[in-house]
Amino acid sequence: MDAHILSTLNTKLHVGDSPLFDDPTLYRTIVGALQYVTLTRPDLAFVVNKVCQFMDSPSQNQWAAVKCILRYLKLTMHQRFVIPRSSNLVLQAFTDSDWAGSSDDRKSTSGYTIFLGNASISWSSKSDINNNSLVLASGEYHVITPLIQILVIFLVIS
Repeated sequence: MDAHILSTLNTKLHVGDSPLFDDPTLYRTIVGALQYVTLTRPDLAFVVNKVCQFMDSPSQNQWAAVKCILRYLKLTMHQRFVIPRSSNLVLQAFTDSDWAGSSDDRKSTSGYTIFLGNASISWSSKSDINNNSLVLASGEYHVITPLIQILVIFLVIS
């Protein structure tokens, strides 16, 4: 709908990319509240995670990104998280990783999502602390392990 607002956040945010924001307590309060919003608005999960990475010393650019998220939230407040009816109840899982993708700390980001029919029923994204060669050599397998565990649980339940 109004995804073009969030597409402006496509620029990479970095530590020290602009002068420091003058009220870091306000930044932390707003971003902390946005973390709770992502429970019912998974479309915001990525961008909220991104601005959460700058809680220590937010810059003016990062504050501008938070305001952009708030504008998007205001324009889409009537959207809901709906699991649509579907006769196709196929369980599908997707995973991806970005090894050492952050230019600030060289951490890796990985994640997965699980679909039942057309509805995403589980998802996860995390920034990896371990960035050694063993983890890098294991590639996608490092990300697949928790995904397989959740899929096994779904299969046992059904």
